[in-house]
Amino acid sequence: MLNVLIVESDPSVVTRIETLIKQFSKPAKVFVATTEAELENAIRLQNFQMAFLNTHLENDCIVNMVRKFPYRCVPVVYSKDDSNALAAFDVGAVDYFLLPINPERLLTSLKRALTRHHLYSYDLISEANQIHTPMDKEIDFKQRLSVKEPGRIRFVNVNDIIMVKGAGNYVELHTRDGKVILYRETMTMLEEQLDPKVFIRIHRSSIVRKSFVSELRPSDSGEYTVVLETGFELKLPRRNKAKVLELIE
Repeated sequence: MLNVLIVESDPSVVTRIETLIKQFSKPAKVFVATTEAELENAIRLQNFQMAFLNTHLENDCIVNMVRKFPYRCVPVVYSKDDSNALAAFDVGAVDYFLLPINPERLLTSLKRALTRHHLYSYDLISEANQIHTPMDKEIDFKQRLSVKEPGRIRFVNVNDIIMVKGAGNYVELHTRDGKVILYRETMTMLEEQLDPKVFIRIHRSSIVRKSFVSELRPSDSGEYTVVLETGFELKLPRRNKAKVLELIE
């Protein structure tokens, strides 16, 4: 049984999320909390594997809301704007989408949450594969990126990328030969274009090639240091510990 908590005061939003959850995963039990008190009571009484949270519930900030959940519960955050997106990813949200709900976007969030928490059994995978949106058959991860530079367009083979770092309105593409190429794209948009079986986002400003990670070093604070084969070190926040499992497997 998949237990899902929806933290939302708008019945129409609850209905849309609940409908897709029950279509996607059978059996699934959905709980709803409309206030902070109901949220705390639900967490105390039930073991949730997934939670959908509207950042504008009452006056509680997203950091405090997400931290109420146990480690094994994967949070998916949504809102009417992106003002809380960075805070959401900082505390371990697997995804962040905007209202009004787009069914295809919601389905993407569901699949990410299930994958993150390793809840796929054979039956869940079978059911997921039977659900198709018009975009499902067209998804094709990028094989190369077109980088516009003064006087030319450079093509960067994705197979050559070992790490991506955020740099304001740009990202830095770090390649196997030690080059750092500035590419005009947001981290979130680029993450959507990269194969999640090959790359993993460990921080709001860091994406790494899984096969290029050579060490994981835990600290007393609960954070991890991710060491690449080049010796480059990156931080994996405490709330993103679930991603350690993805790197180990």
